[in-house]
Amino acid sequence: MTHYDDNLVRAIRRHSINKLKKLLAEGAYPEQLSSFGENPLFLAVREDEKEIVEIFLPLVDLKCKNTDGMNVLHVASLISRGNMVKILLQYIDPKIDNEGATSLHYAAMQGCDDIVEMLLPLVNPTTKDKYDNTPLDYAEKYDRIKIIELINEQIEKNKNKRVIDLFTLLV
Repeated sequence: MTHYDDNLVRAIRRHSINKLKKLLAEGAYPEQLSSFGENPLFLAVREDEKEIVEIFLPLVDLKCKNTDGMNVLHVASLISRGNMVKILLQYIDPKIDNEGATSLHYAAMQGCDDIVEMLLPLVNPTTKDKYDNTPLDYAEKYDRIKIIELINEQIEKNKNKRVIDLFTLLV
């Protein structure tokens, strides 16, 4: 396992796009991992660096999971990086889970209303993680009132859609 190059880290943290491009052109390895098993895309997401994220997207393994089993979309959802989630959703399936937990679980847990709204149409809100908890369970546990309402609304929409789909099949 190759660990982060300090120069690459500095370039990301300082938003030095020209330096970053130069390092990559000179052979800096974009798949290098931190001690947490994260490639540089994770750092760029944590730093909320849109342009740098866009540089790394075609260069790194988007299936990379850190030592906690989380992919970069999970992390962005957990740390409330809505603009990063919006970008990453174009490349990463939000239904991908970490032992059952989806990005929706993490966003609901952290109270990230805007991210929950983005993910709800894409992820089944009744999906259970390895602890048998749904995103709604986490929202309730942490008193995320708006998220509880959003998830309940989506569950109702899903029920109504299933009824309409069943009716359509019968007709």
